[in-house]
Amino acid sequence: MDLWPDMLTRLSLTFRSLPAVWDGLRIAFLADLHFKSRVLPLDRKVMKILCEEEPDVVILGGDNVNRSKDWPAAAEWFGRFPARLAKMAVPGNWEYKHKYKNSIMAFCDYSKKAGFVPLRNASFRLERDGVSLPFVGFDDVRKGIVDPVTACRGTGDDPFVIAVSHSPDILLHLPPEHFNLLLCGHTHGGQVRVPGYGAIVTSTKLGKRFEVGRYTLGGEHEVYVSRGIGTGDFHWRLFCPPEVVMITLRRGGRGDFGYQSPSI
Repeated sequence: MDLWPDMLTRLSLTFRSLPAVWDGLRIAFLADLHFKSRVLPLDRKVMKILCEEEPDVVILGGDNVNRSKDWPAAAEWFGRFPARLAKMAVPGNWEYKHKYKNSIMAFCDYSKKAGFVPLRNASFRLERDGVSLPFVGFDDVRKGIVDPVTACRGTGDDPFVIAVSHSPDILLHLPPEHFNLLLCGHTHGGQVRVPGYGAIVTSTKLGKRFEVGRYTLGGEHEVYVSRGIGTGDFHWRLFCPPEVVMITLRRGGRGDFGYQSPSI
């Protein structure tokens, strides 16, 4: 029996500014894994989806583990995640939550051991046929030190930029002109959603403005806020299943507005 039949969200986004060589790039976005030292059925479902979807890029969106001591087991498991081109990760507030001496360094070190590029106010570029595709990632808005100037350095002349932040609150620091696609998590979609109203709690300064799903800011600026996969202190989900987001980037003359954010 499949406990999470609605776990995979496929999303196709079309941009005029996407370089032609990157048309069709497939990105798996995994937010809020909250890995807990041992592989649970939900973790196996994530792996099954990734193996079936065969993404080009895998991005971890923060709150990757629950405790610093979970990192050795997490690195071994995350290291199995398949990606054709690259794997990247940003930190979340849970990477800082437990006051271990070197908690954020554990994120950086074990991400690298798992084959992920840690993006903490930093950028990473994919290259194809002489054309770059930059990814910029940020430290956690709540617990870290966000530095958009450092993260976005050198991307001003790029036609297309993908940004990753654990929380949509990065929008309080990052103007939309600095990205074409922004990927976020942290809200868990509320975890408990009320039909006709949505999330009861979002845990962001933006409240319900960016609680879950896709948001078009106008022009070539898109935001996607994932429901996440795991849970933190509160373990219940209601009308808000865990989510693996598979994004296909397309080059075209107009945006694809066929996807609608969940209404529940």
